[in-house]
Amino acid sequence: MVDSIGGPDVLGGMKEGSPLKRIGQPVDIATVVLFLASDESSFVDGQILKVDGGFEI
Repeated sequence: MVDSIGGPDVLGGMKEGSPLKRIGQPVDIATVVLFLASDESSFVDGQILKVDGGFEI
């Protein structure tokens, strides 16, 4: 995957540019999907949830 985004240097720049100082993992998306599919999200409607670690602040 690292090669598909431009190599380790690009990945490092993305990491440093992120407020959380880490690259998102599949589990980061999966936990949001599980939440939205659960009864815990029954009062959530019409929202756009950005799961990007604050990268686009």
